[in-house]
Amino acid sequence: MASSGSFAVLRQASGSALGSAASFCSYLGCCHLVDQWLGDPGRANCAGLAVGASLNFVLQRRAFAPGASMGRAMLGRYLAAEAIILSLQHFLFLSVLPARSQLALRLGSDVAEDDPRLLAALRAGSQAMVFGAVSFPLRRYWVFAATTAGAAAATTDKL
Repeated sequence: MASSGSFAVLRQASGSALGSAASFCSYLGCCHLVDQWLGDPGRANCAGLAVGASLNFVLQRRAFAPGASMGRAMLGRYLAAEAIILSLQHFLFLSVLPARSQLALRLGSDVAEDDPRLLAALRAGSQAMVFGAVSFPLRRYWVFAATTAGAAAATTDKL
């Protein structure tokens, strides 16, 4: 039987992942639109990250601290964590961007260097790597640490 603490972590991880998935969809959609408008994948990535981060703020708060008020300390930690997360995501995307012509060649003749599917795949890869390694741990153990400890205690009381 799983302990209540592991249930709370599982609930938070699934809620955080669902929130991240919704934010990711808004991120990809915005990037695609801005890619077509500006033609600059780097700038489009920044715009998409900003849109995704705005939605993610609301959804991650619901996953980790439902009903809790957002105090100045928590908001400061959230903004600092988000700056780290977004910087890493953008850095990873820009790091693999020069390799897109080689990736396009390996994928076949029907895939061009500026193919939206290729850019989406590069963006998805950078997002996925940062979520598991940085985003979830930062939010769980630093940004929302006090509220997650309270949620685990409340779950224990209910059992």
